[in-house]
Amino acid sequence: MQENQHVLQALIDPGSEVSFISDPVHNRLKLPFHSINSQICGINSAHAATAQKLCTFSLLNEENPSKPITGQAIVLKHLTNHLPISSFQLTDLGSLEGLKLADPTFNKSSQVDFLLGADLYPAIIRPGLLHISPSLIAQNTLFGWVLSGPLPHHFHTFTTFISSQTESDISFDMNKFWELEEIRDTKPSISNADQYCEDLYINTTRRLQDGRYVVKLPFKPKTNINRGLGLSRQIALYQFLRSERSLASNPVLQSTYSEVISEYIRLGHMKKVDAQERFENGVVSSYYLPHHAVIKPESVSTKVRVVFNASSPSSNGTSLNDLLHAGPVLQRDLLTLILR
Repeated sequence: MQENQHVLQALIDPGSEVSFISDPVHNRLKLPFHSINSQICGINSAHAATAQKLCTFSLLNEENPSKPITGQAIVLKHLTNHLPISSFQLTDLGSLEGLKLADPTFNKSSQVDFLLGADLYPAIIRPGLLHISPSLIAQNTLFGWVLSGPLPHHFHTFTTFISSQTESDISFDMNKFWELEEIRDTKPSISNADQYCEDLYINTTRRLQDGRYVVKLPFKPKTNINRGLGLSRQIALYQFLRSERSLASNPVLQSTYSEVISEYIRLGHMKKVDAQERFENGVVSSYYLPHHAVIKPESVSTKVRVVFNASSPSSNGTSLNDLLHAGPVLQRDLLTLILR
C-alpha cells in the first residue's frame, strides 16, 4: 500500500444525492478542498447538518490501480452511527461461498468513514447480480460483491439530498422573524463549556506589577482532545514570506507594518523564541500563528493592524482554536440593546 493510499470503511447509498466523508478522515488524508456553504437535508426535508468543505478524492481498484475514479465528497463532522447497529453471524444470511466480498467483515459493527452516493454509484457498479435468498441479493461492484436486503438486526438507512442555503422555507423564515421580534428578559442558560471558561478566568487571571493582566488560554480538557497539534512552523513561514512579497511592492505599508510588529515587541506582547518546534512527551506543544496586514485607510486611529490566524490548521489538520473553548457571548442581545 503506497503512503498516499488508505483503506476506508465505506457505505454505498444510491439514495444519497452526493458523497460524504467524515472530518477526521479528511484531516488524516489531507485531501484538497474548497469552501462551500450548504444545508444537508434528509427524510421529510429535515435539516441534518451544515457543510462548509467540499474535497476531491480518488478511488482505486486493487486489480486495476492504473484507472482511478475521481470524485468529490462533502466533509461532515459525523456521518452516521456504527453500522450495522450490532454485529451478527454470517451464517444467518445463507451461503456466501465463492463471493469475493468488498468487505469480508461487513457483519461486524464499525464506524463509517465514507458514504458513496448516487454521484459515484454508476461508476462503481459492475455487471453481476445474484439472489442469495428471497430477501437478499448480491451486487458486483468495483470493490467486490456487496449485499442488499433486510438483516437479522435493525439497520439504519442513510438517505440524503443537498440544497443551497440561499433557498429558504417561507414558514421557517416567518417563525424566525417573530422570534427576533420577541424580547426575552430571562438570562440565557450557560453551557458547561462556557462555565468552564468563566471559572478559569476567575481562578487564574492575575495582574502584574506593571498593571498588565495574565490570562490563561481556555484549553479543552484533555479527555475531549482526540489529537494534539501538528507541525505549524512551515505553514506560518509560508504565510510570512507571502506577506513579505506583497509588502515589498508597497514600501509605505511595509514600513507601517514593521512599526506595528516592533511596537508589539517593545510593549512585551511578543518575544523572540528559538526557531524550532517544541515537543512534550512526543506531542507538539508549540504553535506558530500566521499573521497578515489588514488595511483600513478610512480609519482615524489605526490604518494598519496585524491579524493573527489561530484557525490555521497544523500538519495534522488541528489548529490552536480547535483545542480552545470559544467562551460565552459577552454582549447582550443586539435587538434588546437597540430598542433600549
